[in-house]
Amino acid sequence: NKNAIFEYLSLGYVLDPKTINGDIHSVAPGKFLKLVIEDSKVKFIDSVNIPKRKKRTNPEKKFREELQKAVELRVENHKSVAISLSGGVDSTVIALLAKEIGSHVTGYSAAWPTSDKKRYNNDSESAENIANRIGIDFKRIDILNEFDLDAKIKNYVKAMEEPNSNPTGLSMMNLYKSVAEDGVRLVLTGDGADEILGGYPRYHSLRRVPNFLKIKSGLVTRYLEKERTNVNRLAIQALISQNSNNEFNNWLHWHWNFTPEETKRLFPSYFGSSVEVDLRKSLNESSPEFLATPVAFNMQLDHRIWLNMESNRKLDRISMFYSIEARSPFQDENVVDAALDFMEKDNFRTLDKKILRESFPELKSLGVRDDKAGFISPVGHWLRANEDLVNRSLVSLSDHMPLDNKFLSELRDAPLSGNYRRIMQLWSLIIL
Repeated sequence: NKNAIFEYLSLGYVLDPKTINGDIHSVAPGKFLKLVIEDSKVKFIDSVNIPKRKKRTNPEKKFREELQKAVELRVENHKSVAISLSGGVDSTVIALLAKEIGSHVTGYSAAWPTSDKKRYNNDSESAENIANRIGIDFKRIDILNEFDLDAKIKNYVKAMEEPNSNPTGLSMMNLYKSVAEDGVRLVLTGDGADEILGGYPRYHSLRRVPNFLKIKSGLVTRYLEKERTNVNRLAIQALISQNSNNEFNNWLHWHWNFTPEETKRLFPSYFGSSVEVDLRKSLNESSPEFLATPVAFNMQLDHRIWLNMESNRKLDRISMFYSIEARSPFQDENVVDAALDFMEKDNFRTLDKKILRESFPELKSLGVRDDKAGFISPVGHWLRANEDLVNRSLVSLSDHMPLDNKFLSELRDAPLSGNYRRIMQLWSLIIL
């Protein structure tokens, strides 16, 4: 499916209901699949009635209570539970609550001892200190992905059953394999907190510059689709802040893997993509409550597209590949509603998960990292150690798609030049 390939190049994953195989379609959220046996017809039908949200008068007081209930529901009947512990605020809160309800909790954290940069081990060091202070068991998983990388990528693609260019997936394979080998069948994660409580740095960027110019969106779109460089990146970001009415393009700015101009350069016969049209479709019916500001709009898109079609899909398929249930209390509907009540109080101006820090004052004494502690992977190091794999992958891909040799050469050199954007683009081609 060429459109799906272009979507993948654009975002690093494929959007529902497309898949990379043109004969296979996914069932979108809120839809059911009905098979009429008599005439062998398949219909997609809307069968989910979503109840209207009940607003809370004091969301700050209710948030901890709702999150506690969400953890209890997900741990019920499991004596042992693993936590994907990053050293950040989200997973630490989940570990605290799981310990509070009396579960036997083990924190698992990934480390890359042979990486050429120390920062890739910051998460595991912080996580171990936090586990000791909470009083839970801890297990550090040393990941040596630069060895036999080809076989590990093939196993990752086998688990995913479709291309996903986020390199954290490869590290998650090691983590969940270790959890399964220890006989634990339930993992709790902190996924979903950033999207409901304004945790990503890009939300700050959307608020930083007042929108005085209110430029017509058509003029902005042309520049948003240009090739990204260190020279024009900040200029494009400033332009986005002055976009009059098309916040949708603002969201795409933060998520492009290859911009349309870069895709055209890589793939000269590129005939244009329906990415934007399909993104709009994937939103279904947008809640007006979410659209109050550019920050609110971007948070909704992150929650309904990025979280569902990239992050959750990766988590679900990798965990189930090892017969593990991975559950995310922050995605409980009552937790989401309580967070939305809080964010709406000041029109989405309070970011950085303030409600989480206020609801859990004990975080201050646990040494939780203040920076955004995501699950990162040393992908540049992997590629520098596997030059032959890089070359073979690009040759193989060129056999199937007529790609521009000059651009491929630039991408091939990215691990040595340290250009992070190009490294991630190269990685996405290797996965493809």
